[in-house]
Amino acid sequence: MSSLRGDKLNSFFYIDNVLCPICNAHPENSLHLLFFCDLSRRIWLASHLNLRSERIACQTLVEGLWFMWNVEDSDNLFANHELGNRNIVLFASVLFDLLWKYKNSITHGVALSTPSSILHSILKSYSSLVESLSRLSAEVTPSWAPPPTDWIKINCDASLNAFGTSIACVARNDKADIIRWEARRIGPCSPLVAEALAVEMAIKMAVQASWRYILLVSDSKSVIKVLQNRNTDPPWSISSILDNCMLNICNFSAYSFVYILRAANLIAHNIAKWCLHSNSSSQVLLALPPFVCHDIEE
Repeated sequence: MSSLRGDKLNSFFYIDNVLCPICNAHPENSLHLLFFCDLSRRIWLASHLNLRSERIACQTLVEGLWFMWNVEDSDNLFANHELGNRNIVLFASVLFDLLWKYKNSITHGVALSTPSSILHSILKSYSSLVESLSRLSAEVTPSWAPPPTDWIKINCDASLNAFGTSIACVARNDKADIIRWEARRIGPCSPLVAEALAVEMAIKMAVQASWRYILLVSDSKSVIKVLQNRNTDPPWSISSILDNCMLNICNFSAYSFVYILRAANLIAHNIAKWCLHSNSSSQVLLALPPFVCHDIEE
């Protein structure tokens, strides 16, 4: 019975209060909870989707679901344009699930969460799903795939030879535009340390650029495994590097770390190789070297 909405239950038998227990201002139903409750409106607007849900013209939940699958944004509902319907539906699913649980906790007098913690939980759950889907995509199709809308995907890699080491990272948005890259030569070190330093450089680059939503990918399974699971003890040689990484990720609203195959990481890999053989010890530019541009995966 708890899955039935308040206004529907009231059509069967008398209920003292059919108002939404979260906002206590409008009748409780699924459509209100998903789009029009004060809390859900704030969450939609504060999210990377920037949805102005009060402008949605739908009267039933079915119409709301149809909107999410078929939105064309002709009414300027989003501050962030050209959104993928998959991203909207995925975020809506997480939002609805957690808000429904929050609503029930208030109804039963056991609410322990706050609106700000609800937003954090939604972003964290959404990030976890993005990470899982990205990992699955990398395993099935070993090529570069775009991040969710308004996220930045950063590929990291390192290159080594008998004379030195170089690290590189390349940031691209959901439209596959390369928006920033960095590469530099470092002192001799092990491949594992080099991969960890590449990740650290990528995180620092993201912090400096004030990006909020980060999907960081690397073909170093050892480094990504530690970043995904904080309870995993890292190898001593990269312990301090990864500690610095974890200290810096608090600057992001949401983030994910994903292991990918080398075939999906060619841009970062080839830039690292180019830097290793170049005359410059550091590069922080907006334009890629022309001879590596053809390696951009379609």
